[in-house]
Amino acid sequence: MTDISRSRAWLESLRPKTLPLAFAAIIVGTTLAWQ
Repeated sequence: MTDISRSRAWLESLRPKTLPLAFAAIIVGTTLAWQ
């Protein structure tokens, strides 16, 4: 499996609608970790 197909599989499994929620969770987690 190449890196491109692996990342494409991740993107397709995440679903575009859940991406904003995922990024929001990452940002919140990072912010809390820094404080």
